Amino acid sequence: MVILPNITDDILATVAERCRQAVEDACYQSEGREIRVTVSVGAVIASPNESADECLDRADRLMYRSKANGRNRVTYDS
Repeated sequence: MVILPNITDDILATVAERCRQAVEDACYQSEGREIRVTVSVGAVIASPNESADECLDRADRLMYRSKANGRNRVTYDS
């Protein structure tokens, strides 16, 4: 989870995509083998009257939508 105060839709999309790309570009060495991973992201901007649990639930649903749509992608909502 990443919490960024005072952001816009454009910044949300940019930051989420940069995080996704950073994970995809990273690799881990284990026993002489290269291990690569990807991440599916659900990104939201909290609504003024939304609780933290509601916001997290919405982000979680979007993350699963990213997985269902092929993984290694960002699905965002504001």
